[in-house]
Amino acid sequence: MRENEGFDILHNGLSRTFRDQKAMAYEAARFAKTQNPADLIQILDRSTWERLIMLANGRTAGTASR
Repeated sequence: MRENEGFDILHNGLSRTFRDQKAMAYEAARFAKTQNPADLIQILDRSTWERLIMLANGRTAGTASR
């Protein structure tokens, strides 16, 4: 896997885990949010550097790219 592929799951801005598939990244972020509702959980797409915030209801909200 190349450096610019896959997805990082961020907890309060720190990279905690990596997923190579988009669906698995979203599921991991949803689970992390249910376990840590007060934390900022984000999905970082390594190919575009876009960050998505995982909301408490399981949806995402976009943020600025790098």
